[in-house]
Amino acid sequence: MLPKITITNVPQRTVSSLAEIGESFESCLQAALLWFSFGFQVIPVVFNTKKTAVKWDSWLKNLSVNTIADYWFRNSNAELGVIAGEEIIVFDADSPESIASLIEIETAFGITPNLIVKTKKGVHHYFKRASGTFAKSDAHDTKQYPNRIDVKTGRALIILPPSTGKEIEICDAETVEDLVEVGQELIDAVFRHNGREAPRLPVLTTAVFSTGPKQLESLLNQLDPDIGYEDWLHIGMALYHETDGSEEGLSLYDAWSSKGTKYSGTKEIGAKWSSFKSCSGRPITVGTIYKMLADQNIDDFEDDFIECDYEIIEPSLSENHFEKYSLKGKAAKVEAFAVNAKPILGNIALAGQLTVIYAEFNSGKTLIALHLLIKSIREGIINPAKVYYLNMDDTSTGLLEKVHLADEFGFHMLSEGYEGFTSGKFVEIIRELVKTNKANGTVVILDTLKKFVDLMSKNESTAFAEAMRQYALKGGSLIALAHTNKAKVNGKSKYGGTNDIMSDFDCGYVVEKISKDNGVNTVEFTKEKGRGCNVSNVSFSFSNDSSLSYCQILASVQEVDPTQLVRLKQVEQQKADEEIIASVRSLIVQGINKKMALAKAVALDSQVSQKTAIGILERYNGKILHWSYSVGSKGANIYSLT
Repeated sequence: MLPKITITNVPQRTVSSLAEIGESFESCLQAALLWFSFGFQVIPVVFNTKKTAVKWDSWLKNLSVNTIADYWFRNSNAELGVIAGEEIIVFDADSPESIASLIEIETAFGITPNLIVKTKKGVHHYFKRASGTFAKSDAHDTKQYPNRIDVKTGRALIILPPSTGKEIEICDAETVEDLVEVGQELIDAVFRHNGREAPRLPVLTTAVFSTGPKQLESLLNQLDPDIGYEDWLHIGMALYHETDGSEEGLSLYDAWSSKGTKYSGTKEIGAKWSSFKSCSGRPITVGTIYKMLADQNIDDFEDDFIECDYEIIEPSLSENHFEKYSLKGKAAKVEAFAVNAKPILGNIALAGQLTVIYAEFNSGKTLIALHLLIKSIREGIINPAKVYYLNMDDTSTGLLEKVHLADEFGFHMLSEGYEGFTSGKFVEIIRELVKTNKANGTVVILDTLKKFVDLMSKNESTAFAEAMRQYALKGGSLIALAHTNKAKVNGKSKYGGTNDIMSDFDCGYVVEKISKDNGVNTVEFTKEKGRGCNVSNVSFSFSNDSSLSYCQILASVQEVDPTQLVRLKQVEQQKADEEIIASVRSLIVQGINKKMALAKAVALDSQVSQKTAIGILERYNGKILHWSYSVGSKGANIYSLT
């Protein structure tokens, strides 16, 4: 008998993270120890298979550095895997379509995995499950459903690098605790994408079924043998359990499997059947098959299936009756909180709605918001006593100027640290207004939104928007000022954070700087989303003279006529094109005057694309101080200066 191996016998190597190992694991023993220190429930796997070499429960019960070292010293050819457990969830994409789908879902939720493993066919994206989430393993036939994403969690085995066909692509986490966390919404999104119901705790039942061979066959005949691998496997385990691993049970499994397109013969089914002997822990029973049928809404069991007496134990939740929440006959109650969607901030924001305005730093969003607010107060559109301006992004001098304005026009100004107010109390106050039915007619302006919610957090943004929706449904109006991303997309500003606020609010605008000439700034509000009569585009100008007081600059704000805005845009466009225009003129003088040759030369000289160069040629053709063309031989456009 070999001596027992202890950790003192294990070769030592200091490694700060798995990322430093990459493809250079010295052995599966070294890898197993590293993954174990990472926090994974590692388990030995038979070489180049997905079959564990030991019984799960007894192995995991005694899992330690010493048991790992002892096993791999004796079985150096064994590869390794991890039992996911309830803490880990892995999304397995095995085709270009499923990889694209997975990335699309992650991007929509603003999440990027920090542990990715390459597989022979695709990738494994590892995540940590948020506390309280529901999930289950799910598998699909990649040939039949190339865009679906397999899910591995709970009692699921995932093969780890450096096992055959597995290697680390990204590992920026030091331990399991550092893995990016996913919540219920993302898990549900993956299941919906796969055409599955979102996973939830099942209703507890105590049921007894007649499980003779005839009844089991009746159940199987209602299920597709090309069901996902995990489900196919669980059906086999259930049959094994119900028939005590008998030949009759194997025959049922083989006969049913043979009807599928992936059937590979009695020999393979027999090998899989034999592997079920090593399964331990809570058994998979015929109840699993019954649940699969229920999930597929199959309740018309064949006549020869005999269902015995059973009792359903209702979950300890409130009654599942829509009627108790119905508004039928309660129109007066809704009417009491409804408000007329009239403009309260120009035609940008409407009463009873949630509006968000994204703009660059120092682009005048606060100035214009105050201008429009004061205008509405002066015109009697809104009651200043019910307006609350939450100024959370200002200097002490700036705050003082705005407090004076609030006093002059009768609205409320709140700020961090004054009178005990903090941004953390905001949602609490909103909920109190909703609860006490005092939201109706109030107007809240948030300056700026990032002080109240983490815009990069999908979960926080969603929860915040839900609370604000309750406020709007009770007659409140919210206007949030926020910042755009620093980086522009195709020259245009893009709202910052995830898309949840823009998606969940009623109306959203992005503000773009148009010009900064002759001591005047001009900006344009463009509607990205709206409900009702919100204006699509509106522009404002204001003085940028630093010698003026804030009140004087505020007094300079005025709406820009659309025709004037067009001219301003043309002037700004020409300024942006000046260098390319100069290049075109210079090259024409040099005799390069045929359109395609000229465009190619301009692109090279100005370091722009030929498409951009052609656009410049066409944009300024026929204009004074630029150029025009005539048609030469073979239809060539010949350019000359004007």
